Amino acid sequence: MENHFSTTWSDIVIYASQKQSDGVKLFLTRYVLQATIYSIWRERNARKHGDTKTPSEVLFRNIDRLVKNKIMSLTSPHVQRFATAYQVWIGAVP
Repeated sequence: MENHFSTTWSDIVIYASQKQSDGVKLFLTRYVLQATIYSIWRERNARKHGDTKTPSEVLFRNIDRLVKNKIMSLTSPHVQRFATAYQVWIGAVP
């Protein structure tokens, strides 16, 4: 996660599809991808229906909030392996 960057859709999908030894990073990678796609879809839909452009900083904060909310919602005993996800996410976000 820390040194993987690409703007090519196929590279992003391949990276998110790979098995990683670190389940937390794999979860975060996939969930960030999902949250990003959802946020872009919402922005597209809003613009299509006449709303104004949302600044990229606001989109980034919205994605960050979606990820944090998801991490905080993981409270059941079978997801204890993701207990460090919040610390990993905080370390990954500037």
